[in-house]
Order: sequence, then structure tokens, then C-alpha cells
Amino acid sequence: MIKKSKRYLPSGYLPTMTEISKYLTHWTTLGNYVAQESALKMLYSAYPNNTNLDEVLVKVATLNDFYSTNIYSVYPVAVKIVGIPNIDSRLKSGDKTLVDDIAKVSISSSQTKVFYSFASKYCSHHIPNSFPILDSFVIKVLKELNQRDKFTSLSIGSKFIDSLKVQGYSKYKQIIDDFMKFYSLSCTYKELDRYLWQLGKDYFK
Repeated sequence: MIKKSKRYLPSGYLPTMTEISKYLTHWTTLGNYVAQESALKMLYSAYPNNTNLDEVLVKVATLNDFYSTNIYSVYPVAVKIVGIPNIDSRLKSGDKTLVDDIAKVSISSSQTKVFYSFASKYCSHHIPNSFPILDSFVIKVLKELNQRDKFTSLSIGSKFIDSLKVQGYSKYKQIIDDFMKFYSLSCTYKELDRYLWQLGKDYFK
């Protein structure tokens, strides 16, 4: 059996605004992703609130389908979201703990799942300027660059998602903020996500 070699970013690779601009330009050529983002923006604008089960169920199902967030039963997730007290005011205020609350869902009386990637995407599509998206490709890029440059004092280990179950989504957001500050990047969370996601797909897929 042939052992697959690990993939790495190019030696000396640095995140810059020039690199971000290059990847953002390339993103506009990805027809399916551009169309999906446009459709989600329209959907979430049409249903901005999160207290009506029908509206939330449509948003959850569409987001899960477009971005393959691996939720096999969307109904319990929608029910969880609708049942969160003051969810809309917490979204508008950028409450980081809301991602943790949405992520942890009781699928049955004996099973609880944690959907961090989905929860960050759900909040981001409502308030993109407050919630950076958590994605496996993004984590791989952050992990490698931090091993080399130490842009954050927070750990990005092999069990990063497990660490969030204890420390919360605020840890991830702090890492993203540290990343942007260290490399002097002046962009939005949405732009950074599109850049890091494509970079991760290029080198770690």
C-alpha cells in the first residue's frame, strides 16, 4: 500500500492582501459557489428572523445542502434554533456564544451532535461581519502557518474541534482576529473565508 505524502503550503508562503485579491478574483469564476451564495443571501434576507420554524427549516436545509455540512436530520437543528431565547438580538449583537448554542443539538434522547461548521455558517449568513466561518480547509491552513509563524498563542492542534467543545467558538474567532492582525490584513471575515478556503483546497484537498 502506497502511503500518501502530506501536503504543505509553498515554502515561505505569506498571506497578503495581494494574495487575497487574487483568490477573490478567482472565486468569482466559480459559478456554482457564486450562485449558491447569491441564493443564500436572498433567502436569509427574505427570512431574517429565527422564531418561525418553517422559515428556519428552509434556511437550515438549504445551507446544509449547498455546503454539505453533514446534517442528516435538519428538523432537530431547526427546532433547536427556534427554541434559543433572544436569538435574533444575540445575532445582531454578534454574540459569539450563540454559535456554541446552535452547534450542540440533541438528535435523540441518547445522542447529541456538535455541528460547529454549520453553526458558524448559519450565523455568518445572517451577520457576516461578526461571525467568521469555521471550515476544515481553513483550519488546516491556520494550523500550518501557526506552526511556522506563531501568529497566535492559542493552540490549533489535531483535535481542534474537540477543543472548541470546551473553549467555545470564541477561541476560533480570536485565532482569526490574531491571524488578520499578525499579517496586517484589512479585509472582511467573508473575504478572508473565501481566500483561506480556496487556499486550503489548493494545497490540502
